Amino acid sequence: MDHQLQPKALKTLEQHNRPLVFDQEHPVLAKLIFKRTKSNDKMKLLAATVISAVFGQRSVLLGGGDDYMTDEYGDDGVEQEIIDLQRSNKTPGKVPGSRKGGRRKMINGMATKSFWDFEQYGCWCLENKGHGQPQDELDFACFAHSKCWGCSRAENGKECDALQTSYNWKFIKDGATGVNVEIACRNQNQHFFKVDSDPCKRSVCECDRKLALNLRDFEYKYDPKYRDQSLKAEQCKKSNKGPVLEGRSLSTSAGGNKEQKPEMDSCCGDDIFRYPFATNGGQRACCGTRTYSTEILECCSQENSDIRHIGMC
Repeated sequence: MDHQLQPKALKTLEQHNRPLVFDQEHPVLAKLIFKRTKSNDKMKLLAATVISAVFGQRSVLLGGGDDYMTDEYGDDGVEQEIIDLQRSNKTPGKVPGSRKGGRRKMINGMATKSFWDFEQYGCWCLENKGHGQPQDELDFACFAHSKCWGCSRAENGKECDALQTSYNWKFIKDGATGVNVEIACRNQNQHFFKVDSDPCKRSVCECDRKLALNLRDFEYKYDPKYRDQSLKAEQCKKSNKGPVLEGRSLSTSAGGNKEQKPEMDSCCGDDIFRYPFATNGGQRACCGTRTYSTEILECCSQENSDIRHIGMC
């Protein structure tokens, strides 16, 4: 059954669909997807309604030149064997290489579908080298997770490899039914609400936690066609463009020769959705949930992600 957008949701959608000006980034779509309300049922209904409207316009809103559309994590974080597996038509089983952390167990414990049901789903789930437009809400959850992992590395250094980072965590169960309802990242032998003293471990754990919760919340949208490997080439078209600054690609030179990609050394966004970006020695900065060129623009309001020409605030 179709549901009408509530006024508040419609207003939010209109704000996120406003025309882009100057060098501002596209509004962060995940804010519409993952923001929870006090009522979980209301959250699911409202989120599903807004998401459907947003994904109908994703070709406009998710441009290839955005900082959060780059494959900053996948280049170094996923082994070639995994990429080869994703491109093949083999049935997923054991993914090559060692894995640490609790991502698979988190997903298996929260969603009714298994980790392997989501493996190779869409363009960003789970072990494939993500690129292209997220195909649906589940794929977008994996897209957001990839960016979250990228932020863990950007903020904690290259040694913070999410695939090889172990951490302590536990399920929080419903006292009456025994069903897993939440996940808590914690220190070993300590109360599970205590923040982990290792920022890398804490960060990676929170990324995996959010992924498991989001896959649980939106698994009702699961569509087998997004797991059909024969359709990947059409569904997940990779853009030749890298991140763009003032109309210049950062991944290629004027002569067309590839240059070294800028190091992702900072993060932008909020507690709902964050993504890494390259500051390029101060040439680029974050304003709320959007990045901008500091050469001609300035941040007028972090709270509203308000970016304008220098001197126009």
